[in-house]
Amino acid sequence: VEEMVSTLAGSIYFLPLWRERARAFDIQPSHAMAEELLGMMLHPSPPPEGIPMWIWLPLLQFAAATCISIFDEPEWEGSVRREALFDVLRGPMDWSVSAAAVVLGEVAREFAPGDAPRAEILDELRATYAHMPTSGYTCYQDALLATLLRFPELDAKERARFEGERAQSAGMD
Repeated sequence: VEEMVSTLAGSIYFLPLWRERARAFDIQPSHAMAEELLGMMLHPSPPPEGIPMWIWLPLLQFAAATCISIFDEPEWEGSVRREALFDVLRGPMDWSVSAAAVVLGEVAREFAPGDAPRAEILDELRATYAHMPTSGYTCYQDALLATLLRFPELDAKERARFEGERAQSAGMD
């Protein structure tokens, strides 16, 4: 698992391509495999020479979440990927939430607007936003807002609020 996640994390990041690469790995989707991949998010492998850990850790977290995102495809309800990615999204509010949010946004693209899995993912992302701290720095805020803004289902008022918050957090207001 460590070699698989490290290989993915060490390649050029483009999420659709990472998902294709993850599909090529010999992954046997299971709760045990999901736990191993989630463990990589907390206990990362050492970074390659010359890469600082603060750069390597988010790459590993995105790679692990990406590997999980292909579990049980195309199933969603009751799937290992649904359970694991929602657990990360709902878990400790740290950098791993960014990985879960962005990857869930990509998984949502597998479904048409109005499909139950897509609506559920959007609802979970909205809930994460609603529970986000209202003061101070939140490390996953930009990733979460960028992911939410990829959903054309947002009404104009909600879209404007997310765009405004994203601009404000970037100091562009």
